[in-house]
Amino acid sequence: MYDQKIAEKHIKKLLKHYKIHVYQWSKSSCGKAYYKQKRIKIPHPTNVDRFAVCMHEIKHVIDGCGKFSFEDEFKADKFALEQIRELGFEGEKEWLSRMRWHVLSRIAMAHNRRLDHKNISDEIKEFFKDIDFSYWVGKKIFVSRDKENPNGYKLYASVNFTRKEIEVFLEKQNLVLEKSEIDDSTYGKWIVRELEKTFGIEFDNLSEVAEHFKFRP
Repeated sequence: MYDQKIAEKHIKKLLKHYKIHVYQWSKSSCGKAYYKQKRIKIPHPTNVDRFAVCMHEIKHVIDGCGKFSFEDEFKADKFALEQIRELGFEGEKEWLSRMRWHVLSRIAMAHNRRLDHKNISDEIKEFFKDIDFSYWVGKKIFVSRDKENPNGYKLYASVNFTRKEIEVFLEKQNLVLEKSEIDDSTYGKWIVRELEKTFGIEFDNLSEVAEHFKFRP
């Protein structure tokens, strides 16, 4: 069960310990943190979601700014989740759903700005173990909130490269890309073969080619 008085006491304790000032109380379940000034905008913790937002912003001040925004958001959301559990509040499932959407949307934004997936930590990959990030290669990824979905989000992908771009990429590896016009089982498929070879690997679309050869536009 959620107890607002316990939540408020916990927030005050952390604010005092880390010398953080609340410069404004937000009217909705959102916040803002200025880690250098140790100032935050947070909602009154009238429910567990708003309490988690408070914890999230406090964690931003505690940690400061890291190299990757999605990593900062993951740590802040995870801290909020840990505080919910520590105080024994109900609502863990709802926050976990929001966390999955929030963090994944930040990873998608970084990916669309050409993030090297090697910079996604093992901890985050384990958290999203249902996500095959290699599928994202060569595509723009968009994540929207979906409270009806058990995962908390909807994921959309769109191809973000041209045939010419991938042809140039493959040529550097002495490979040829062509679309089969042979009247057999390969008709209409994309074929990637070595220059001296007649046969190659079949793909249904260019996205599959990009994934297989780890192409990044």
